[in-house]
Amino acid sequence: MTYYLHRISHCWPLSKRMFDDGYLTIGWSAISREDLVNLSVENNLEGFKNFYLSKYPKSNPNRLIRFLKFRGGDTVVVPLPNKEFAIVEISENEKIHAIDELDQELKQKFGYKPEDDIGFYVKFKLIIITQRCLASKNLQLRMKVRQVNVEIEDLKADVNKAKFQKLPFNLHQEIRNITNSNILKCIRELSDSDLENLVAWYMKNIGATNAKVLPKDSSEKQEFEDADVLAEFESLGVVFLVQVKAHEGITDDWAVQQIDKFMELRINNSRDFDGLTYIPWVISTCDKFSEMAEKKALDANIRLVNGTLFVQMLLDAGIENINSDIEYGKRLANS
Repeated sequence: MTYYLHRISHCWPLSKRMFDDGYLTIGWSAISREDLVNLSVENNLEGFKNFYLSKYPKSNPNRLIRFLKFRGGDTVVVPLPNKEFAIVEISENEKIHAIDELDQELKQKFGYKPEDDIGFYVKFKLIIITQRCLASKNLQLRMKVRQVNVEIEDLKADVNKAKFQKLPFNLHQEIRNITNSNILKCIRELSDSDLENLVAWYMKNIGATNAKVLPKDSSEKQEFEDADVLAEFESLGVVFLVQVKAHEGITDDWAVQQIDKFMELRINNSRDFDGLTYIPWVISTCDKFSEMAEKKALDANIRLVNGTLFVQMLLDAGIENINSDIEYGKRLANS
């Protein structure tokens, strides 16, 4: 049994959806199952390396080779977002599969498309998902390596210890877990204008010097550009521009296009440089954003905030005076 560390950040969020269902993935989709059969890593390593370099001449084959050596019973540490990590065990008698072996029904379930660069997967059983702060110092440091995967036999004892580390009781997180869905349900009852005022209130509550809902039908607006809330943090020299969507289910890439166009026309191409840094966001009460929205947001450096995350942000900011503050903001806007 061998111990590894392996990242699934490539082709995110598809890799994460597959991980959540017990599949560990890697890229290199240009290499097929037939190639692996003809050029076995175990029996013809040099031949495989030469073949690999013919496909990817500027890439290191060792990352894929390590993945192809995963075997049933191996333990793999998988770094995750939000300062978490998982420890998984490759399923017994399991072998590496090429993506074309994945059942078509599962491909549809995961949202897999032929252009996605997922070449191989292996099934695993989850041991634990825990916080990095509970791992040993050496294991935490190893999780900072930039390689796709590395062998970590020297940290076997650290990994085994982390398997049994229980999280301390987190009252803050427990309150979040209990209240998130109910608060999101209430927020989804708000009108579009009230939701925009709520976003402006949030910005004021976390320290904005000025936060306001922008006019809807300004004659200055061009094409499909749009932003609903502007919040300035004067001492930081930062201005947040937020496109707000009252949605359920999935928010598509239209909101991203609107705020991106606003940035292009009003900020990036403006001749009047005011020395401020403008940060575009999309806040939606949706469950999640579409893959295209996530891709375009990543390309344009736009932060996406879904309904669940927005509720968490509200709770962190404190909601004691929420009703009076929103009503006061509305009166100011109408005065």
